[in-house]
Amino acid sequence: MVAQLQQTHALAVAAAYGDTLGVPAIFDQSLLPALQNLEGAQGASRLLASLGQAVGRVPFPGGLLDVDTPEQYAALLANEGPTAGRPTQSSEG
Repeated sequence: MVAQLQQTHALAVAAAYGDTLGVPAIFDQSLLPALQNLEGAQGASRLLASLGQAVGRVPFPGGLLDVDTPEQYAALLANEGPTAGRPTQSSEG
């Protein structure tokens, strides 16, 4: 993300999942005043949206998964198993 921000001179670079831009995200120092004025639970999502095409995007399909409660976590484990997404070890040597 840092390299993309520096190479493209984007105002921000954010994870892209579905139709959403969100965390993780990094911002150019010129946006520090806007970031310091953020209020509420939405964080920087409104700021990212307002920047439009000035935001670099890094595909992050796993960001669509949102686990906020013990029940959601249990459902995740039941549906995908505790090793989902981890590479399997090969028996070859």
